[in-house]
Amino acid sequence: MQFLFPTLTIGFALLAVPFLVHLINVLRQRRRQWAAMDFLLASYRKQRKWIWLRQLLLLLMRTAVVGLLVAMLAGWAGRAGWLDALGGQTNHHIVLLDDSLSMSDQSGGGSAYRRALSALESLGKRLTTADGSHQLTVIRTSRAELVVGAGSNAGDAAADLSAQTIGAENRALDRLMATSPSSLGGGMEQAVELAAGLAEATSSDRTVLYVLSDLRQHDWESPERINASLQELSKAGTEIRMVDCAALPGANLGITQLQPVEDVWVAGVPVMVEATVRNYGTETATNVSLEAELIRYGREVATPRTDQLYSGPTDSLPAMVFEKIEPGKQVTKRFQVYVAEPGTHGLTVSIPEDILAADNTRSCTLPLIDQQKVLIVDGDIEGRGAYFVASVLNPGGQVRTGAIPEVRPLSFLNSVRSDELAQYRVIYLLNLPRIEDAVARTINDYVAAGGGLAIFLGDAVDRENYNRLIDRYPGWLPGKFNAAKDLPLPSGEATPDLLPAGTHPIVEPLASAGEGAFGLVRVARSMSLETDRDLELGVRTVIRRRDDLPFVVEHRNGQGRIVTVLADLESNWTNWTGDPTFVVFLLRANAFLWSTANPSTSRTVSDPMQLRMRNESYGRSVDLLAAATAPPRLSMQLQAEPGEDDQVLELDLSPAVAAIDGSVDVTTLLQPGIFEWWLTRLDGSREVRPVASVIADGEGDLRRVGRSELDRTLRPTMVTFFDAGQMANASESDSGGRTGILLALLAAMMIGEQVLGYFGSYHPPLRAKG
Repeated sequence: MQFLFPTLTIGFALLAVPFLVHLINVLRQRRRQWAAMDFLLASYRKQRKWIWLRQLLLLLMRTAVVGLLVAMLAGWAGRAGWLDALGGQTNHHIVLLDDSLSMSDQSGGGSAYRRALSALESLGKRLTTADGSHQLTVIRTSRAELVVGAGSNAGDAAADLSAQTIGAENRALDRLMATSPSSLGGGMEQAVELAAGLAEATSSDRTVLYVLSDLRQHDWESPERINASLQELSKAGTEIRMVDCAALPGANLGITQLQPVEDVWVAGVPVMVEATVRNYGTETATNVSLEAELIRYGREVATPRTDQLYSGPTDSLPAMVFEKIEPGKQVTKRFQVYVAEPGTHGLTVSIPEDILAADNTRSCTLPLIDQQKVLIVDGDIEGRGAYFVASVLNPGGQVRTGAIPEVRPLSFLNSVRSDELAQYRVIYLLNLPRIEDAVARTINDYVAAGGGLAIFLGDAVDRENYNRLIDRYPGWLPGKFNAAKDLPLPSGEATPDLLPAGTHPIVEPLASAGEGAFGLVRVARSMSLETDRDLELGVRTVIRRRDDLPFVVEHRNGQGRIVTVLADLESNWTNWTGDPTFVVFLLRANAFLWSTANPSTSRTVSDPMQLRMRNESYGRSVDLLAAATAPPRLSMQLQAEPGEDDQVLELDLSPAVAAIDGSVDVTTLLQPGIFEWWLTRLDGSREVRPVASVIADGEGDLRRVGRSELDRTLRPTMVTFFDAGQMANASESDSGGRTGILLALLAAMMIGEQVLGYFGSYHPPLRAKG
């Protein structure tokens, strides 16, 4: 027998009171002879057994009344089957537990998620005292999002508890008390859909849906699909209770972006990194410090270290300060990172702690390679254009651009193979007279696979030959080339011949100079371009002429990029090669084309974690060291499997799949930070490949939706709102049936006690008046 208030069970000592009263009443008194008593004693001896029976029943009744009263005050939590048979029914309680990232908000003391767990625990305790049969289903929103994302609509797969009968011991509920908010941001929509399916599939007399959430705007701004599922539940008779677990949010800053700027990512060349901090609060934030830490995973890192936060050595970088961040705004700063050794390194930044710790840190990787070759093919026999390009890309001395120019004759293209082109990061075609069909096909495949191509057009170009290629390879060229057009002389106020067109990344460094950036550049003419294919290919003008005709354009082809300069580098077209802006343009264009093949520097925590390695170089056994906020770190032993190409070993870890099959701990995969793949080469040596996992942008937005507004949005669905602290009172009605029966039983016993007391004592007969 269990009680909700065990300290009150001391009242059971009162059970001794009826016995004491009875013993006092039967104390032996002094005997006195009295003639009339002889007749009474004879009558007593005749009816003694019946008198004793009535006194015993009266004593037991009084004792039972005292015991039942004390048990009710102490909160009797027994599961008496006869009580359930008298007043019980089958009840299904479905709890949707919002464990999104925002639930870790510490506003008001303690997290919103902890308040939700307390409300759930209170509900569990109340259900143990309730009449009837009670089944409890608990679905965390993160699990619902993953399960539905994996293509499953099985609510059981997402539920921590699925229609589990509530008893005095709820170990599954105890395990839930040890959970923490996830790193995901949504899932409420999917959780409600799964709850609707479970409610329909589970037979019960009564269904109650509890939504334990912080009611953030980003979850409830467009609740059309959620409301559709809630309406289905409401029409089926389900009671819907919305439990608000959040407090009024305080100030919160979050790092929403950390990534290297698109450029030439080469060891020994400084890499610019952008960090963005957003102010989600209502007041201006000033002097926000951002600290950065570099994790170097060079060749010397050969052993996984679970006892440290990272296996590689760390270097603290100079801190930066965001002087001012307005409410609702974000500020981006750039800083430089220099690493001399090739490899994929890690970078972590952080800001001071606030009410939401999860968005105060962010990580990315820096995949730095050694210098790579770029191919330059010049249609000019003397190679003057190739000289200009090669001089900019490889100026010599201490300056490194990451590119190793390799100048080849036109005949090289006519016999080149696809695998030979793959060794070049960017290809430059300068004033080529003709491009044969086989060459066009090879280059088109190269670009579509992620390569970069730059085309310069001059006098030697056979426009008809180029234009015919469009029909066979639509993504090869930005449009049809027409005859060159001279640039008219300026009239009136002097305007530079060339102007930046918008804020394209290639001309971004020149944008601050405005229209005067190309003030010393002179353009005599340039090839004209039909731009009717802009929408199809996404053609963008990078630099335009004074008369608004395009001078440099850029477009995509598959995974690669193509930059087309509609002029030659000879002086009869332009003097641009002698101007400093040409150096800036060519370096930026090279970085822009180069970066198409750059690997990803981070993954969102919900995305699959993928590993690819050559079968001829690595074994199948792989260790994964999970991200953590503090050591020790969890190490998982995994096996890679051959892919469609038998030469490649593949390993995919999907949180969505793991949520269903349990192959890997989902909570571990959803942890933001630096993960480490540890590979074993066939010679027995180890190699590390770090992976940065980040939370989705916007999860630090803690703005709430008002109850009245949400109530209007969800109409005509009937929803009852509670605070987390009212959860216990909200569920007290569940035990009303049993409590009513106990009260009725107590009243009946007290009436019985009075009846027995009346018949167990002497009462003179009433005399009629008159």
